[in-house]
Amino acid sequence: MHRTYVIVLSFAVTTVLLCTAIMLFHTDNKHVEEKPVPALYPDSETSPAAPGAAVARAHVDRLRHDFGVIDADKDYEHIFHITNKGQSKLELRSGEASCKCILSKLPVRVLDPGESTTVRIVAKTRNKSGPFNDRVEIHTNDPQRELLTFQISGTIRKFLGCDPPRVQWSNLNCSQDHTAEVLVYSQVWKDFDLNSVEPSLDGIRWEILPAPAKRLASLSAESGHLLKVTLPAETIRPTDSSFHASLHLRATVHDKDNSSRSGMLVLAGSVARQARFFGRKIDGRGVLRLGTVAAGESTRERVIVRLKKTNPPVSISSLETKPDFLKARIDSSGDKTSSAGVIWLEVEIPADAPLCRHFGRSKGSICMKTDDPDIPAITLDVEFAVLDNIL
Repeated sequence: MHRTYVIVLSFAVTTVLLCTAIMLFHTDNKHVEEKPVPALYPDSETSPAAPGAAVARAHVDRLRHDFGVIDADKDYEHIFHITNKGQSKLELRSGEASCKCILSKLPVRVLDPGESTTVRIVAKTRNKSGPFNDRVEIHTNDPQRELLTFQISGTIRKFLGCDPPRVQWSNLNCSQDHTAEVLVYSQVWKDFDLNSVEPSLDGIRWEILPAPAKRLASLSAESGHLLKVTLPAETIRPTDSSFHASLHLRATVHDKDNSSRSGMLVLAGSVARQARFFGRKIDGRGVLRLGTVAAGESTRERVIVRLKKTNPPVSISSLETKPDFLKARIDSSGDKTSSAGVIWLEVEIPADAPLCRHFGRSKGSICMKTDDPDIPAITLDVEFAVLDNIL
């Protein structure tokens, strides 16, 4: 009985306290002021116009212009029109341009209702060719058209072009010559002479032939020449994984100004590597870097030449060094023979070497001639210098 009284009393107290808390909560809320909801557009310049308010309205006749096919080395312009068809002043501000080669002029930046202005866009085509598509942006205070994007496009005729624009071979082999045919053409000149072809690598050969009429027509070309390029086997190094060279072209047209244009044809390709060099002074390019040697002193370094081909064994028939005083010999002592596809090469700068610098384009080399038609020669580049004063 006593326990029952305690439970009933506890329940009554809890109920009274809960009711009191609810009454206090409602009483306090009557004195709380309602806070205004922040405006979604606090800035009046970007706030949407209230119904019936006077606003500016930007109207354009068109946003895009195509110049079609045009000549290079000239400026081409187009004028777009903007009209304020609203009831308030229309404010205009220049924005970004997609290219520095185009210019835009906005003569009037504030238009009263009913007024119009122009946007003059100039495309500069000097040293450009092929298709283009550029844009100019104009910002406005029209809440419905805050950004106007004007676009110009076209195709610039080429004074001098190559088809294909880049010669790309795959699996170049040092045991055979490789050829490619490139059409050098002009979409502007009725006729021109390809009077200069300068290769970046000695040994590359070329022949200038008549251009096929169908290929010229497919490129909308007025004239052209077929350039047959030959990459001799000796220009491909079996120790390289890739090949890269170029031809510098210069064409001249017989007009009153003797106009001329220059172009570059890239020659590249992957090489079926037949050999690799290893040694403590072989760098990532496969170059032997002997560093600087004091005059009157000598230095010697051993290099491992690992051949991909192991059967039949490759024999070195002769060695050619550049410069001549650079010494090289094949070490075939013991079991270090080419029968396992490995050649041990010993390179030496003698003590009587003259003062010199052989780096970069003037670097030295060791050419190992072989009796194997698949690997006729293996060339190791060597960089070093002989100086009289070394700190």
